[in-house]
Amino acid sequence: METIKGSSFREFPLKELTKVADLEYFEGPLLSLFKNNKGDQYLYYWCDCDELVNRWLVFRVSDEKINAFLSKRISLRDLILQPADNFLFSVDLDHVLNQVNSYLIEVAELPELYIPDVDSLYDSVPRYRYKSEKSWKYKLKIAGEWSLGDLSKVPSVYSKAYYFLYFLQQVKQLPQPLPQLLGQVSLPKAFGSYPWRGGFSAMRFYNDLSDFVAPEHQLKIASLQYASPGWIEINLLESVAFSIRNAVTAFMASSKELGLLYQEFYKELGIRGLLRDPNKPKNNAREKPKIVIETRFSGLSEVEFAKESSTLLVRFLRLEKIHELENVAGSHLITLKILLSFYRKIEILARYQSEGKVQY
Repeated sequence: METIKGSSFREFPLKELTKVADLEYFEGPLLSLFKNNKGDQYLYYWCDCDELVNRWLVFRVSDEKINAFLSKRISLRDLILQPADNFLFSVDLDHVLNQVNSYLIEVAELPELYIPDVDSLYDSVPRYRYKSEKSWKYKLKIAGEWSLGDLSKVPSVYSKAYYFLYFLQQVKQLPQPLPQLLGQVSLPKAFGSYPWRGGFSAMRFYNDLSDFVAPEHQLKIASLQYASPGWIEINLLESVAFSIRNAVTAFMASSKELGLLYQEFYKELGIRGLLRDPNKPKNNAREKPKIVIETRFSGLSEVEFAKESSTLLVRFLRLEKIHELENVAGSHLITLKILLSFYRKIEILARYQSEGKVQY
């Protein structure tokens, strides 16, 4: 890595920052927007790495400058060379996000390799609009021939994916322990009270999550044009729409491997008797002899199997804040079943995109 010239800190001074959105992403965040409890904005810009750490430049940006960047009126190079405080921080983070080194750097001391090109205008996917607490109009592009079933199914499945990812985005900001209500159901109960033995649990779960969405972020159709191409324009929290698009893109990149994993997950759940309602009496007369089937998870305990399976799904679908999901789910097994339910939603959305019917 490049040598840093600056003032060293024992502890990184900007600890109390909350992520707003990833502005650029490729196999991990490259440029992320954060804010502190006073509303000041900071950018984390990935600039270097070695075998042990990733290096980030961190600097404050004004409302005017970040809006100009997002509207492509100024470049990332401009932001880095003209930070709001006239200096930047460099922080090296290891693979579990522990600080290894941090420095205060004057702009003139920045290594040349850390300064983006002149044409480094914002043109990333996902696109993010500033002021994420506002609802924005977002278009799903549609094409080809649609049936009434398609017109019903896509918005329904998209809504459920939106509710789930909205919760993951917002849950970290809630007070602990979680007193928030989902309708008339307390948040921990909404996750842990359903047996997750069939479609009814999933239906109730997503209904509860929809009640958690703030009124200004509820999904509403703003316009619809059926044509090839056409669109479904929706009022929503745009950063969540980008998370859906990321998950669909990630699924399509590894659909074959994910499909095989999903089959193994359900095979193992069935072998362990975790798909059957434990309160439902067995019909011994019809019970068939057990056949021993080996899977990659056979030697693991139930907790180890659920944790490893959840980790695989999270990695493949590029999800974040999964620890908060585990906290409110109450068990690793419930976490896995929730993730499998979300996987099925993304699988459907990805199929429509692969058929050329919709682009998210």
